Amino acid sequence: MVYILGLLFLSIMVSWTDIKYRKIPNPHVIFILLLTSLLSISLGYFTQTVGIAVLVLIAAMLLWRKGFIGGGDVKLLAVFSLGVNPQYQLLVLLLMTCFTFVQLVIASISCRAERCRFSLDKGIPLGIPISFSYWLGCVLSVLSA
Repeated sequence: MVYILGLLFLSIMVSWTDIKYRKIPNPHVIFILLLTSLLSISLGYFTQTVGIAVLVLIAAMLLWRKGFIGGGDVKLLAVFSLGVNPQYQLLVLLLMTCFTFVQLVIASISCRAERCRFSLDKGIPLGIPISFSYWLGCVLSVLSA
């Protein structure tokens, strides 16, 4: 339970800094790495998720090279994938896609409804859907253990 609460706190912090500064601080990523590693070790699937994390890292780096996501998003995807039981990884990716779509719709509507205070030219802060979809995946992993 401590891991889940710690990851929730860090997810909120990551989301806040991604919204406010469009950055995901490395100390946040390191603490998430620590907590997700400890979580997967305690639940017995660490060795399986390391391979998944490497694949996620490679895929995310390709997206980063093409300019679709930021460098902080790459790190966040890789470290959060360590904490989710392998059987829920695809579910988390689907959930993240849905959260991203909802966030994009909300941002587009709010920009049209009022004078936009931010620019969609840089995209949307993906730290929010990444953090909360993977956090829910960690919760699901703990509940199913």
